[in-house]
Amino acid sequence: MPYVFFLILPRQVFQFLDIVIYFTAVVFYLFQLSRQWFDNVGKFQNFTLLMHSICVRCFLFIKLKPVSALITLLLIIQTPAFAQPANDNCASASEVIIGSSGFGLGTFTSTQNDMTAATLQTGETFAPSINTAGLNKKSVWYKFTLSTARGVRISLLQPGSGIQAGNVGFAVYKSSNCLPPATDINTQLTPIETFGNTYHPCVKETGDYYIQVSGNNLANGLIYITVELTTGSPTVYDQPATASRFGKVTYHTTAVEYLVSCQGIDDVSEKCPSISAGHSKSTWHTFTTPDFFDWFGILLSSNQNLPINGM
Repeated sequence: MPYVFFLILPRQVFQFLDIVIYFTAVVFYLFQLSRQWFDNVGKFQNFTLLMHSICVRCFLFIKLKPVSALITLLLIIQTPAFAQPANDNCASASEVIIGSSGFGLGTFTSTQNDMTAATLQTGETFAPSINTAGLNKKSVWYKFTLSTARGVRISLLQPGSGIQAGNVGFAVYKSSNCLPPATDINTQLTPIETFGNTYHPCVKETGDYYIQVSGNNLANGLIYITVELTTGSPTVYDQPATASRFGKVTYHTTAVEYLVSCQGIDDVSEKCPSISAGHSKSTWHTFTTPDFFDWFGILLSSNQNLPINGM
């Protein structure tokens, strides 16, 4: 046979419990608001809106009876359910579009993404320095395509100050695979274990680059990256304005020797499809023909035994 027990306490005890529950509800709710502010700055960009939110909701608590305040507390102090960022996986990396059909110069900016609910993929690896720093608990991915040799600077930034330095970092991979293995970490653009940038004046290899932004469990907030592209260095005869000048051609052979290093292409129109398919750099040379000539020839050669289809 079931039994029912009743607990009978003095009225003063219930009044005391009401007071405790009431003030606990208010304290925890204010704590929740402050947590939302510090962890997710983007949700309260307007300070007036924040203060209005706090005042209105605390007023509601004052008007509620303590038990009602507790019930309301249980409904609203739950940690916000953040959706996984769109670029949580390498295969869905957020692409940074390079202007001028991939040949543009300047700074190109990614979307802003919230790392709060970011996860890891099965088999995901990290740069050794990222592992050592403990920034291997969550990650998001970005991608850009390099169409020609450039000076490259990649920066990791945040729109506010919700994530402390040292809680997030990044590594750059030159790879055609998702997920890229640790062996594909680019050696010119070294990993960084905090907000900041990595730079190299001459990144020659064209193709897709993946940026893995990762952090520890305290990395909760918005981040974004920028890709800054400049004319590579060193270069000679890279622009028409700085072309080598043979002058007026005579009956003697005239030659110029130079290093092919970080020369690039200004735009897609500089490529001649019939002879430069797959080529990603160029040099410029000028000459003046004589008034009369019977034969004229141009010879391209290398002192390093380069294959002819590589020039």
